[in-house]
Parts: sequence; C-alpha cells; structure tokens
Amino acid sequence: MKRIQSSDQLTVLGFGFVPEQTHHHFLVSIPADKAAPVRVSERFEWNGTATDVSDDDPTLRVVLSRSHWNAIADPLRASFNLRLHKGALPAGRWQPGHIPLVHMFGKELLMLAWGIEDLDLADIPDAIARWQRFAPEERWWLATMTMASKRGQGWRIALRHILTDGLETVRVSPVEA
Repeated sequence: MKRIQSSDQLTVLGFGFVPEQTHHHFLVSIPADKAAPVRVSERFEWNGTATDVSDDDPTLRVVLSRSHWNAIADPLRASFNLRLHKGALPAGRWQPGHIPLVHMFGKELLMLAWGIEDLDLADIPDAIARWQRFAPEERWWLATMTMASKRGQGWRIALRHILTDGLETVRVSPVEA
C-alpha cells in the first residue's frame, strides 16, 4: 500500500483515505492473479495494515469478477482523481493489493458495482454513463439505501434498473431517410 503525502503533510492512502481524520474506509482488494475476483469491504477501524476478507466476512460488500472490475476501474479512477485534484490531494491508482478509499468514494464505487454485478459486459459502458450523471450525494444516498440488500434482491435490483432500464432505446440506430 503506497503512502502519499499531501501538501499539509497528512498521510493520504489510496484514494483520499486519511487515517488521522477517520478510521471509516472501504478497502478494494485486487489480487495479483488477473483471473481472481476483486473484493470490496467496508472497514470501521484502521490499524495501519490491510488484510484479505473471506466470502463470509461481514465487512464484505461486493465481489466482482475481474472482467466486471476491469470495465469500471478506469472510470472510477478518473472520477475520484478529478475530485481529489480539486481538493489538492494526491491521485490514487488501482494496483494489485489493498487500496483504501475514503468512505464516500467507497459508497460511490458500491453503487456502481451493485448496479453492474450481474450485467452483460456489453451493457456496462452505458451503465457507467448513467452513473456519471448522478451527483456524488445521490450516489451516497443510493448506496446507503442499498447497503442491507443481498445480491439479486431489493435495492440491488433497483440499482441495476436505475443504471440500465431503457438501454435498448439508447442503442436505437438512426432511421434511414
């Protein structure tokens, strides 16, 4: 895990996580094995290290196939880094290992991840475009509402519909004159 210093000399880890300010964060676990899934967990304590989470860990929020993760990683990085730059904080990057995120970025990541976890890969770019239209505060609210839902149930289904309903109308080819 890479430590980065900001201009005020606070330690900034990953994407905007400052342990001196809060211990609540999300942790993205990216295995070195490029076929292994990516796990996102929510943490309420920080002891200076990050560890893997098992599938039965209560802090685990989502598991994405590597292909689904790869489809959303760059847009997430770009969105988060733009806001970090505006806040005069160093940029983060995805790399194998454990990457902490400030808790609000974690909620935004979850909102997108839950919405695309069961999508066909071809539909993910359209879902990302819709996710990008939401203000951060809207993403936070939607993630909070979805937090207690299980895969394929309740608000997780709703997120998929929010990000994908009407995609066939987006892809309508122009009518020939």
